[in-house]
Amino acid sequence: MICGTVSPDIFQQAMMMLSTGESTEGLRLIKISADNGDPRAMNTYAKALKDGDIVERDVFEAHRFFVLAAEQGVDEAQYYVGMGHFLGLGARQSFKDAIKWFRVSAEKGFPKAQYAMGQCYLNGYGVYKDIGFAKLWFTMAADKEYSTARIALGDIYMDLHNPGRDYKEAARLYTLAADAGDVDAYYKIAHCYHYGKGVPLNQHKAAQYFEKGCREGDRECIFMLGQMYEKGQGVREDKDLGRQMIEEASRLGSVAARSYLMGKLPNRKQTSIIVNDVLDTPDVVAGFKGAEEMPSLFGRLKKKKKVASSNILL
Repeated sequence: MICGTVSPDIFQQAMMMLSTGESTEGLRLIKISADNGDPRAMNTYAKALKDGDIVERDVFEAHRFFVLAAEQGVDEAQYYVGMGHFLGLGARQSFKDAIKWFRVSAEKGFPKAQYAMGQCYLNGYGVYKDIGFAKLWFTMAADKEYSTARIALGDIYMDLHNPGRDYKEAARLYTLAADAGDVDAYYKIAHCYHYGKGVPLNQHKAAQYFEKGCREGDRECIFMLGQMYEKGQGVREDKDLGRQMIEEASRLGSVAARSYLMGKLPNRKQTSIIVNDVLDTPDVVAGFKGAEEMPSLFGRLKKKKKVASSNILL
């Protein structure tokens, strides 16, 4: 503890300073408030230490402050304590401890923790695999308009091996996430319109969503829209532009685009590969800088696919 009297509104003052760009002084006041026992300040200071943007990154000290805030009931801090154990960043890696803290936060309604619980049940991290519980937790987070959970729930409904699959519900969830600006959802709902899964087949709408993904640098959207330009599906035919886009997607790392250029895969096979290739590290993991350097921990997740926007696009 820091000795002396601290103004009761020091946390609000500090947050105001941070919002207006006075990061050094704002963070100094946050630290004073945290050291004097304000759980909100503890959580905020821990996030600053975790990110390392305005203070030197220290995941161990971040975890210590997250624990202090979590023990005083801050749901976001409880979630981050769980992530520290899940990833082994600043804490001993332990799925059991991660689940304990995820559950505390999730039961209080924190959507990222609910999503994390869903992923743990879906993949069997610290618990037995149970798609029913996975759907339950994803649904709770999705009902709070958490786009990542909507996509995960949509993937379950879209799964060919799921006896309870529901293409229409999957498309609805993808649409909600896409309308909220989620880049991953652009590809998903575009794919639905392209093949008529859960929605009427509509190449024009498919092209519109693929184009949105292209503008965000999504290599699989670049590949798919390139094919559509080659074939004149939903867009005016332009074989040269289409080939350019497919080559760009291949250069950016699209396995499906590379295979397409080599003429190795039939169309449906390509589609299957694309669906698997676009799965991305969720933001619950990406929230820890440096996590991208670790092996993927959430089941089927692949390496990150977002790349800088291409200058050949519309």
